[in-house]
Amino acid sequence: MDNSKTLSNANFTSLIIVLVGNHTKSTLDIGTISLHKDNRSYYQDITQSFRNYDEDEDTTTIECTLEYDEDDLKAVFEEDCNFDLTENDLKGTLDKAEVYFCSETVEFKHKSINLLVDIGETEHTHSLTVDR
Repeated sequence: MDNSKTLSNANFTSLIIVLVGNHTKSTLDIGTISLHKDNRSYYQDITQSFRNYDEDEDTTTIECTLEYDEDDLKAVFEEDCNFDLTENDLKGTLDKAEVYFCSETVEFKHKSINLLVDIGETEHTHSLTVDR
């Protein structure tokens, strides 16, 4: 396994999920983020999540912190992911960007799911789809 960091100037800052309704106490499973461009891929994982309910908007915002140690990510996902996505890929439009997100106990509808990535001085946002 190569121990060099693939995206040396990229910092995955957070995943922000906005759900319709109050889900501050719901059991939700937020898992792996997978990003793809052509035959290249990169996986990211959630470390913690924080929830906030906005009564006026009737939405729950879940902000997730992400794994920052690429070596740890490679150890977990090396069989499924090449970790060869480029910074230029992240600056543009990805072919597929999704997050594993489900619940066995509650129905939910998401308004948005956004992955925030800083590359140098610029923040890039990728809208993710749900993989259940």
